[in-house]
Amino acid sequence: MRLIITGGGTGGHLYPGVAVAEELLSRGGGHEVLFVGSASGIEARVLPKLGLEFKPVRCGALAGRGLLGKIGGLLKTAVGMIDSVGILRRFKPDACLGVGGYVSFPVAASCKFGGVFTAIQEQNAVPGIANRALANIVARVYAADGQAGSSFDPQKTLITGTPLRQALGESFPYEPPTADEPARILILGGSQGAKALNEVVPKALSMIERPLHIRHQAGRGKDGAVMDAYAGRAGVRVDAFIDDMEEAYRWAQIVIARSGALTLAELASAGRPAILVPFAFAAGNHQEANARAAQVKGAAVCITEKELNAQALSWLIEKWLADPAIPTTMAESAAQSARRGAAKLIVDDLLQSSVGRKADG
Repeated sequence: MRLIITGGGTGGHLYPGVAVAEELLSRGGGHEVLFVGSASGIEARVLPKLGLEFKPVRCGALAGRGLLGKIGGLLKTAVGMIDSVGILRRFKPDACLGVGGYVSFPVAASCKFGGVFTAIQEQNAVPGIANRALANIVARVYAADGQAGSSFDPQKTLITGTPLRQALGESFPYEPPTADEPARILILGGSQGAKALNEVVPKALSMIERPLHIRHQAGRGKDGAVMDAYAGRAGVRVDAFIDDMEEAYRWAQIVIARSGALTLAELASAGRPAILVPFAFAAGNHQEANARAAQVKGAAVCITEKELNAQALSWLIEKWLADPAIPTTMAESAAQSARRGAAKLIVDDLLQSSVGRKADG
C-alpha cells in the first residue's frame, strides 16, 4: 500500500499519524508512506528526524480569523488543493489518512475526489474544523473512543483508541519517589508549550525545599524564559521540545501536563501518575472533560487554570512526595486504563479497504 498521511500543526495531530506509519512500515512488504503537511508546522521539523518522507503544501487557517483572514485562508486552501493534486499524480496513493489540522483538508479532499480511499483519525471529544468538514466526504472515521466518535456517522466510524508510537506501546516499570533520592518531575505543555505551566510550575517547585530533578518542556522559543524562572535551582533541564518521549516517560515519577487526548493516551500507556491542567480555551472545553475522566479512573488529579496557583500545586506535590503510595496507586490505575493496538486496527482496515478497492477496480 502507498499511503499518504496528512495533517499536523501540533504534536497531538502529528504523532498518531507517525504511529500509523510505524505500524505499516514495520510489516515489510514494500509499503510506502508519504506525509503531507505545512512547511511551517511541527511536521516539517519532526518527520525528517524520524526518517519519514515529507512534502509540504501551501495552506491557510480559518479558525480565529477575521473576514479578510478567512478569505485569505480559503484562497490558500485552494492553492493547497492544486499542490495536492501534483503530489497525488506523482505518488499515486492507494489510501489517505487525515490526522487533523487545517493543512489536512486540501490534501484529503483532493485524495477523495481523486478516487483514493480516504479516512480521518480523531482522538478528541470535539473535532476540529478540518475533520468536521472532511467527515462528510471520507469513507471512514477512526475515533479514539465513543465520545470522540459521537460527532460522526456511526455507519462509517470505527472505534480504535488513539494510535501511539511503538516505543510507547506498553507500560514502563514505575519507581515511586523516595526520601533518599531527588524526585523526578516532568512538565509537559504540549508541542507549543503552555503559558500557565511555564509561569506557575517554577514558582511552585521553588517552594519545595527537598532536592528535585526537573525536566520542563516549555515550547518553541519559550525555553529561555522558563530556564530563567528556575534560576538558582539545581537539577533542572528545560527543553523547547522533547523528541524522545519514551525516555522522558521512563524517567518521570510525577508528570504535570496539559490534558490533550494524545497526552492522556501516552500517560495511560506509560503508566505514569499526573497532575493535569487542562487548556481553558480548548474547543468545547474537551481538555477538562479529558482530565476529569482520568481523575475518575484514579489515574490523575485535575486542576483547572482558575484553580491553579503555586501554593496549591506545591502542596499537592509535597503530599505525593510524603506518601509515595498515592502516585504508585495512580500509576497502576493509569496503566490499567490504557487502550492499546489502535495503530494495528487502523492499518488493518486501511489495507483491507484499499486492497478491496483495487480488486473491485
